[in-house]
Amino acid sequence: MLLSSIVLAPKGERGSIHESTVGLEVGQKLTYSYRTGGVSKVAFNIHTHSESSVTYYVEEEANEGKGTFQASASGTYYLMWENIGPSEVKVSYSHSTT
Repeated sequence: MLLSSIVLAPKGERGSIHESTVGLEVGQKLTYSYRTGGVSKVAFNIHTHSESSVTYYVEEEANEGKGTFQASASGTYYLMWENIGPSEVKVSYSHSTT
């Protein structure tokens, strides 16, 4: 299990986005959670990249969230947090695979 935290810069500034990369096989599950520890919300998503597009599997705006995602294909998946507010925000997060 990965446990970490990051301080995101205000919206639009360098450092306002953070990604964590996870390799998954077909059917493998990714369990995740995050929280800002306050009322500040972040945009969170799980996505993949192909040669010409980005596919989003989970998208939400919240100050905390958790869930389990099951991979429909083998590949690299990205968990991404983006600060959508005018002030720095600390995000604590964890994820694990089964």
